[in-house]
Amino acid sequence: MPELPEVEVVKIFLEDKLLGLTITDLEILNPKSFIGDPKLVVGQKITKFSRIGKQLSIYLSNGQILLVHLKMTGQLILSPLSSKGVPEGQGILMGHPTKVSTMPNKSTRIIFRFSPSCQRGGRGD
Repeated sequence: MPELPEVEVVKIFLEDKLLGLTITDLEILNPKSFIGDPKLVVGQKITKFSRIGKQLSIYLSNGQILLVHLKMTGQLILSPLSSKGVPEGQGILMGHPTKVSTMPNKSTRIIFRFSPSCQRGGRGD
């Protein structure tokens, strides 16, 4: 299970890489892993990240908040997309250090796709 300092590092990393990006698509591979209406997420800009205990909060421009918990062996992987929009390569692993050889793999629950990084905003980039 990721410990509190690891979750804080994940939050800081996500702030650096995703703050100001717009979620352009949400692919839910395991319906139990997402509660709510995905339509409220797609098209929204990430405005803030916070952490309470081991729970990450991702604030969206429409006032919605995504709550993320890494559970026992959870991890987040930030990966570039292929020209077909499919995650490729190893990506950057955050959370429990489990080897991931292909993506998406059998443990992938949700895939978020974001606007290109050149469209970032919200931090003066």
